[in-house]
Amino acid sequence: MAQEKRSFGDRVRRSTLARYAMLAFGWIMVGFGIVGIFLPLWPSTIFILLALWAFTNSSQRFHEWLYNHPRFGATARAWNEFGIIPVKAKVLAASMMSVSVGVLVWLADTWILPATVGGMLAIIASWIVTRPSRVSEKLTGEEIMTGQTEARLAELGIILPEPAKAAANYAPFVFSGTTLYVAGQLPMADGKVAVTGKVGEAVTIDQAQDAARLCALNILAQAKAAADGDLDRVRCIKLGGFVNATPDFVDHPQVLNGASNLIGEVLGKRGLHARFAAGAGSLPFDASVEIDAVFEID
Repeated sequence: MAQEKRSFGDRVRRSTLARYAMLAFGWIMVGFGIVGIFLPLWPSTIFILLALWAFTNSSQRFHEWLYNHPRFGATARAWNEFGIIPVKAKVLAASMMSVSVGVLVWLADTWILPATVGGMLAIIASWIVTRPSRVSEKLTGEEIMTGQTEARLAELGIILPEPAKAAANYAPFVFSGTTLYVAGQLPMADGKVAVTGKVGEAVTIDQAQDAARLCALNILAQAKAAADGDLDRVRCIKLGGFVNATPDFVDHPQVLNGASNLIGEVLGKRGLHARFAAGAGSLPFDASVEIDAVFEID
């Protein structure tokens, strides 16, 4: 049986000694970064980045926070999974380095310091520029054919949750031939229902759409488990959604768009599906939305 390949961070976090050593290194780098407050030419940015690297690889909580951050999560996941640097990050890094060299040239009395620092930054900049900017530039051959959905998840900054276990006497998914039926999924996050209450009363349409999106993430997690970890084998056939809403609420399809859009973003053409959206007087655990799904597995 093939062994699971663990990342550097996973190996560090499994060793108490390595984890504390990495945390100590991170705090030392933070200290060096603070020195930059008093020394304008001190390369504080590099030390802060090293601190972030250390904390990410030593603290599971910080790692999850960074990966799920709305602004930095996609970049962090793309770098860790595929070693890619987005174009915007490259431009920002090159701009900051150019400004640093310009300040040195303006303030220095001789050319030695600007030339030395400029040469070092040029090496760093050339390495950054030559890194791939898109997942498609990193994957080739068979990897492109078999890793498209995982690459898309990385580009979107999406981390699928662990598939939820059945809460009663039923299965989370069932096969009938090549057809996969996924049981109704609630908007679960961190082991609990994230969005509760009636839509049109305590819950807005935007919040309900977020709930539907969470349902879709949990659906994809179940589909991935059913497909032995390979979402490239999956095609969505149908979604069915229930919205816990007030009697006068009529925008159930708009709520379900949160799930449909997510499925389409991740699966592309394989995410085009039939659908129904209906209102409900109540749902389990007072959840605002519940969605089930039907897939075809290659």
